[in-house]
Amino acid sequence: MDYERALEDPTYRRALDEATHVARELIRTALEGGDVEGKVRDLLDVAREERIAGLLDVVKFGLKLVPKVRAVSREIPQLLRGFEKEFIEPGPSGNVTRGRTEVLPTGRNFYTVDPWRNIPGHP
Repeated sequence: MDYERALEDPTYRRALDEATHVARELIRTALEGGDVEGKVRDLLDVAREERIAGLLDVVKFGLKLVPKVRAVSREIPQLLRGFEKEFIEPGPSGNVTRGRTEVLPTGRNFYTVDPWRNIPGHP
């Protein structure tokens, strides 16, 4: 759906407003440590589980990332540790925006070869 068109068309605008409301409520519930799955069911009023299974999978994935994203604040302190020649925990390299969520939290001494993905083991 084209965002500009959605803003102009009253039908699309209502759908966009509802989606925004649902997203905000889910984020609020998650940040407060509430029952996000229950909130999805309440907000969407869906009787059949298979209709919301995909959304619940996305919500669960996002909730797993919350602690990792919060730990991103380590980047500057770890940089300063490096300047002092102190140990910096190693971690995989990659781009979070390309699905490499295992690189979180950032602020680690990254390696470019991921031994769990790129180096063959014994047959």
